[in-house]
Amino acid sequence: MLKNLQVQIRSELSSTIVLFLALLLFSGCEKGKKLVMTPSSTAIYKVEYWPESENRRFKVYFTSKPGKGYGFESLELDTYRRWEAASSKGEFYNSQIKGRAKYLKR
Repeated sequence: MLKNLQVQIRSELSSTIVLFLALLLFSGCEKGKKLVMTPSSTAIYKVEYWPESENRRFKVYFTSKPGKGYGFESLELDTYRRWEAASSKGEFYNSQIKGRAKYLKR
């Protein structure tokens, strides 16, 4: 009976480890909470931002390709907050972020 219990525990532990690794792989391994901006914009569809990540990573989804996120890093939280408050999200991106934030090529 003890041997059966050990086999069952090992099996459950293996399943838990596999699930944990899959979650890490598919979550992008970002640290901390994610802030999401979904503006009414003709240029920007959505922005996902991880302010607590090591390099302050964020993804921009443009209305021209809403299913494809473009990854960047080095966005300060105060800049993100000003972007949220901006009347034109596209103009803010072009003047304050494009060319300043590091683009992550994949």
